[in-house]
Amino acid sequence: MATTEFLYLQKNRFVGEIPVELADSGVSSVLLAKNSLVGKIPAELAKSPNIRTMDVSDNQITGTFPEEFYDNPKLIVFHAKDCQLSGTISTRIGEITYLRELHLRDNNLNGTIPTEFGNLAKLEELWLEGNDFTESIPDELCALRTNVDSTITSPLLLYQLKADCLPTESTGDPQIQCPVGCCTECCDAETGDCEPTEG
Repeated sequence: MATTEFLYLQKNRFVGEIPVELADSGVSSVLLAKNSLVGKIPAELAKSPNIRTMDVSDNQITGTFPEEFYDNPKLIVFHAKDCQLSGTISTRIGEITYLRELHLRDNNLNGTIPTEFGNLAKLEELWLEGNDFTESIPDELCALRTNVDSTITSPLLLYQLKADCLPTESTGDPQIQCPVGCCTECCDAETGDCEPTEG
């Protein structure tokens, strides 16, 4: 396979699984959103030291959040909204220290939100709504909403944090608690409706 830095194949009619051969292509950005892909993200691709950006949104991608990503600290962007990812997010999430965007909206992820998200000082966008997360957004993650590095001219600010923190009609309680001023958008876990917060 010829070497290429970027692979832009969104909004096509590709079917089948993601080719494992991409791991040996030297590609750094793999954008495959809005196709008809199925199966898991190949482990070989997830752990490739070249990968910086991956978008597999709006496909039938299954499996858990790729464990191999935890050994790729230079991953910057991972979008997998509207897929079928399941399982929990490991406490090792805090090892992906270059991560800036993590979009996991509308999957089947569950469990609690690891406090280790607070280690991701470069994180700018985190979409967690439309899953089965419980308990509350940890204070360590909320702290990123006001994190300022005085050694640079602009703040490192988590400016998008979305979660299912609106009360649902059936219970009157949110699926997950979000401290005041932490989430930028709260959604109803049952209807999917979202509202910006006043914080």
